Amino acid sequence: MTQLTQKEELIMATIWKIASPFSIRDISSPWPYTTVASIVGKLQKKGFSSLSTSKKKGRNSSFL
Repeated sequence: MTQLTQKEELIMATIWKIASPFSIRDISSPWPYTTVASIVGKLQKKGFSSLSTSKKKGRNSSFL
């Protein structure tokens, strides 16, 4: 089984705390939002997250 990196664990913990539709920019972390977006994408590819894009506002997507 694939394990999460420390960055991935931090992002997952934040997503669990939000527990409502959110934007990548809503996730507080020490990294730029582009890095957070990459980590969320990796979590989806690894199967740890089944986030779906619900709506797009300009360049920003909201996730469920």
